[in-house]
Amino acid sequence: SVTLEDYAPKDYLAQAMADYLLERGCAPERIHLEDKATSTAENLRFSMAVMRSLGYDPAETPVAVVSNDFHLTRTRLLCRRLGLTADTLGAPMPDLKSAFYSYNREAFALLKDLLFY
Repeated sequence: SVTLEDYAPKDYLAQAMADYLLERGCAPERIHLEDKATSTAENLRFSMAVMRSLGYDPAETPVAVVSNDFHLTRTRLLCRRLGLTADTLGAPMPDLKSAFYSYNREAFALLKDLLFY
């Protein structure tokens, strides 16, 4: 499942990532878009539904989640809560200003998910 969120319209992000993978030689039949999510938790739940539709049991199938470095702590927390066995791979932030903003924003998102998810 290819997913992205937070930085552009939801349908654009998934397609942009799919295009990126296709340009680098990924076979089209290996790409399954999830373009409905509006949050990290939805993104993971909807991706689990894509996995099920392809015949995979999310509880038994290890997955890899790629996101920005700042986002991985919350992503791992949500994966555990959803019963996903996930490895994570962090992408670096492009500049210090973006990193500062993103890490601060993520602190509040993590608190929200700890309390309400």
